[in-house]
Amino acid sequence: MMKKTFDTDKINNFNSNTMVGHIGIEILKANKDYVSGRMPVDKRTTQPYGLLHGGASVAFAESLGSFAGSLHINWEKEAVVGVEINANHLKSIRSGWVFGKATPIKIGKKIANPPKKSSFRDRVGGHFQPTIIFNGFLFSTILDE
Repeated sequence: MMKKTFDTDKINNFNSNTMVGHIGIEILKANKDYVSGRMPVDKRTTQPYGLLHGGASVAFAESLGSFAGSLHINWEKEAVVGVEINANHLKSIRSGWVFGKATPIKIGKKIANPPKKSSFRDRVGGHFQPTIIFNGFLFSTILDE
């Protein structure tokens, strides 16, 4: 069975006038099994000390998870919204890109229970552990190369 892949050019164009577009988040691949993307580490996403801002990391993780969740609903009747997110930032990055992949852990109709903590990496081997809970969906977002 072939997996349906969504048109990333259309997705990125749709996001262009939102915070997602403003901070440079790009969706690289989207299907019902996962959504992957990247975010630049530049003047839009760093804090005053030149490091990737923790809020930008969280916005990236939630953006991937929200979009991934939206691929499992009827857009005319339903919406996916985040209700909780947690991230532990264990290593910094000053430039380049962070890459992410949001994969469903549980897809249901009610709010999900959090999973065990998972490990997430940025391009230079940093780690942080976001957990994203959406109404009816639980996503793990892995940041990696």
